[in-house]
Amino acid sequence: MDDNNSVNQESIEKQKIEQLQKEIGGMENNPADVAPTPQIPTVQPSPPVQANQTNIPTEVDSKGLKKSKGLLWAGLVLLLLSLVGIGGYYLGSNKLVVVPVPTTSPAQLPTPSPNPTDDWNIYTDLSGLFTFKYPDEAAILYQSKNKLIEDYTLSVDAVLIDEIEDGPLNFTKASALEDIESLKIGEYGAKVGFAMPTSEKVVIVEGINAKTYMSTWNGGEACSVQIRRSMIVYYKNQRIMLSLSANTNLINTIINEVPEYFLVDKSVCQGHDSWSRGTGEGDSGGSLDFFQDLMDNSNSSTAATAWYEMFDQILSTFEFVE
Repeated sequence: MDDNNSVNQESIEKQKIEQLQKEIGGMENNPADVAPTPQIPTVQPSPPVQANQTNIPTEVDSKGLKKSKGLLWAGLVLLLLSLVGIGGYYLGSNKLVVVPVPTTSPAQLPTPSPNPTDDWNIYTDLSGLFTFKYPDEAAILYQSKNKLIEDYTLSVDAVLIDEIEDGPLNFTKASALEDIESLKIGEYGAKVGFAMPTSEKVVIVEGINAKTYMSTWNGGEACSVQIRRSMIVYYKNQRIMLSLSANTNLINTIINEVPEYFLVDKSVCQGHDSWSRGTGEGDSGGSLDFFQDLMDNSNSSTAATAWYEMFDQILSTFEFVE
C-alpha cells in the first residue's frame, strides 16, 4: 500500500510538471500575453527663466505706466544710495581720501610774443664792467653834446666815486656817497637834476638797488622842452648813469599828438617850444602832467609812450659782467 501511494504521488507530480511546461510553452507562443514594459514619458525642457525679469503688461493705462516707472526709478535710487553707502563705508574703513578729478578742460595759455630786445645791439662798457642792449633808433652819445638825427639819444656814463667832479644840479661826490647809503636800505637818496618828484623811484637792477627819475629840462633851459628818463646805480665803487632822451624830431611829433601839454603862444619863449602851465605848480605844470600821465598810462601820445617803454626795455637787458 505504501508502494501504491508512492506511485500515485509520483504520477501527480509528473502531471503538475507537464501542466507547468504547457503553460510556459503557451506564453512563448503568445508574447501579447506578456505584461508590456512600462514606457517612461519624455519630459520637455522648460524655457529658461530670465533673472530679475519683471512681467509688465503690454497694455496699461497712462496712470499705471507712470506708477510703474516711478517704482522703477525709486528702486534705482535706493540701489544707488546703497552702493554709495557701501562704498563710503569701505573707503572710510580703509582710510582712503578720494580727490575729485576736474572735468573742465585745461585753459589754453596764450602764445608768448617775441622779445623785442632779441635783435637789439649790444653795448659793452669800455672797462668791461657792464653790458646792455639798445635799438638802432637810439644813438649812443659818448659824452658828446652833438645833436643827432635819430629819434632817441642814449647817454652812458661810468665814473669812479673818487673821481667825480662837482657839477650843477647836485651831481657831486657828496650826493653820490649819500645815494650809496640810502639805496642800501631801499631809499631814493639825494635829489638830482630837474627830476619830477613823483617819478623818483627805487628799482632793482641785476639784484642791486638803483634810482630812476624823469626830468623836464637840461641845464636849466626853462624854455627848451626836454624829455628824459635816467637811471643811476652804484657798483664796485663806480657811479653808472644811463639816460634816454627824445630828440627834436621826436619832440615835434609828440607836440603834434598832444598839444595840450605845451604852449600855443610860442612868443613867450621867443618862438621856442615850451611846456604849458597845466594843472601843476609853476611854469612846469604841463611837464608834470605829461610825465604823470605817462606813468598812469593815460597819455595819448604813441610816440611818448614808445619812448617811455623803450627805457624800461633797455634796463631789462642790463647786466654786470664782473
